[in-house]
Amino acid sequence: LPPSRCPENGGSVAAKDLPKTAWERWGWRPAESRRDPVSGASKILNVSQPAISKALRRAEDQLAFKLFDRVRGRLYPTPEGRAIYMEAERLFAGLENIQKLATNIRTGEVDRLRIAAASALSIDILPLAISQFRLEHPHAICEIETFATNDICSAVLNRSVDVGFAFEPPEHPGLFQFNMCEARFFAIFPPDCAQPLPAFVEFEDLVHLPFVGLQTGDPMDLIFQAACKDACVNLIPQVKVKTYEIAASLVSRGAGVAVVDQYSALTAKRLACKIVPFNPDVVFFVRGLVASHNLSSVQIKRFRGYMERAGAAVAKELGT
Repeated sequence: LPPSRCPENGGSVAAKDLPKTAWERWGWRPAESRRDPVSGASKILNVSQPAISKALRRAEDQLAFKLFDRVRGRLYPTPEGRAIYMEAERLFAGLENIQKLATNIRTGEVDRLRIAAASALSIDILPLAISQFRLEHPHAICEIETFATNDICSAVLNRSVDVGFAFEPPEHPGLFQFNMCEARFFAIFPPDCAQPLPAFVEFEDLVHLPFVGLQTGDPMDLIFQAACKDACVNLIPQVKVKTYEIAASLVSRGAGVAVVDQYSALTAKRLACKIVPFNPDVVFFVRGLVASHNLSSVQIKRFRGYMERAGAAVAKELGT
């Protein structure tokens, strides 16, 4: 219908046009809740009651069954009418979602964003990015999950999440990766470390110290092991953990030293651990992951910018 004739714009609808409008949608609800559904639909649609009655009879003729029973001048929905109403509600809910999605895509507004990230990124970068993101999108619902790298890839692939952020994720034909930022490894020492610490450390400086390391198989552990091999050093962990956050907590309690990513190093610094960079730097990349079919998502492109700015802010706090 032309906008001027839509009820929400103050227009009126002729009886012949009613089957093409959403009068059933607005009319069914009054039928469920009011004692005079025809009158209610008439007011909502800004049409006459005879027009509503005529359109209702035509709909029943086309369906070959009654939608309402007429009792003493009032309409009561039949079981068939209630069944049609329930299906219509689902249909219109789906249409509303499509319309809302189209509006969100057009305007860049975000309704919901599902994120999977490495646990180390969920302490500083992700909270900072989300807090800034929601200032511009206050109605957006953000769902955050923390996984190991391979599980982040799986979550993006099976559409459990919209976007993932991980350290050096493996390549997959169904995933598109984008570099978010470059990051570095740090050595962390207990708060009560008695020996004076240099401005920079090398791997061989850690050989004779109790070492807390990641369990093998993690992509970050592979980068760490390659760096140790290049330095001709073999660091054997006395304690093995699954995440750098646990490693930082153990170091803060005096359990040994560890090599962690710069985001976990910031956590360790707040636990009063002493953090020292490597010379030469041992670098890696934080990458975003989206499914190949989802490359054009406006909301992901926008959130990527927030993550990049948050990553730069965290790096600045560390002085890297």
